[in-house]
Amino acid sequence: MILVDTGFLVSAFEPREKHHRAQAHERIASLAEKYHDQDAACVSYADLALIWLAENSGHARILTLDRRDFSVCRTQGRKRFELPGWTG
Repeated sequence: MILVDTGFLVSAFEPREKHHRAQAHERIASLAEKYHDQDAACVSYADLALIWLAENSGHARILTLDRRDFSVCRTQGRKRFELPGWTG
């Protein structure tokens, strides 16, 4: 399984999931605080949302062009992300 950010963005703004959305935003804010002093590592909302999604889905395989950023960041369990390469 490869995670992409679109699923989170759809569910995060679903009005029926207010409590879940609040927990997601709280965790993302915590991650932003954790990585705020890193040089461009996982500081965008989309990157932080992918970390949250990985933590909550149990999957840590991310197809990204930001390999450097995701090689620095970890899930809550300090699990490294699997970063498959792009093939043509």
